[in-house]
Amino acid sequence: MAQTVYEALLEKAVDHHGLVTTDDARELGLDPAQLRVLAARGKLERTGRGVYRVMALPVDDLLPYAEAVAWAHGPATISHESALAMRGLGDFNPTRVDLTIAPRYFPRRPVPLTLRLWREPLSEDDIEVVDGVRAARVSAALRQVLATGSDPHQIRRAISDAFRQGHITANEADRLRHAIDRASRRT
Repeated sequence: MAQTVYEALLEKAVDHHGLVTTDDARELGLDPAQLRVLAARGKLERTGRGVYRVMALPVDDLLPYAEAVAWAHGPATISHESALAMRGLGDFNPTRVDLTIAPRYFPRRPVPLTLRLWREPLSEDDIEVVDGVRAARVSAALRQVLATGSDPHQIRRAISDAFRQGHITANEADRLRHAIDRASRRT
C-alpha cells in the first residue's frame, strides 16, 4: 500500500524531534505546498518559515534546539551556553537559543527573538550531532562561553560536569580552569 504524504512526513519527523521542513518535503519528492495544506487541516503547526511540527508527535526537551537549526535552512550549530544547557552541563538557562552560523552564510529571513545568532567558523571537529541536533562539542562550547564572558561560576560548574561525564579530559578541564583564572585576574 502506498504511503500518504502525511505518513511520509510523520516518518521523517520522528527522527527530527517532530519537525519537518520544506527541504525535507522536497527530499521526499513532495510539493512543499503540501505542508501548508496539512497545517490548515491541523496536522502540522508552522513554527517558522519553512519549518513545521507534526502535531501528533510529543514535544521533547530538544525541540527548541532542533527548531533553531531548522530555522537556518543551512549550516547552523547550537553553541555557547545553549550547547551546554542541552546536555545539562552547569546550570545555564539561556533566555534565547545560541546558534552559530558560518561567517559567510546569510539567512534570508529575520532572526527570531528566540535566537541569539553568532557568526564564527566552526570546524567539523568542533561539531557533533546530539540526538539528531547539530551542536558544538562540549570543549568548543566551553571555549565559546569563556570568550564571551559568561558567568565564571557557571563555567566552572560546567567544566566539572563535563569532566565527570567524560566529555572532556582532565588536561582540558585544567586548561579551561586556568583560562578562567587568567580572565578573572584581568578584570
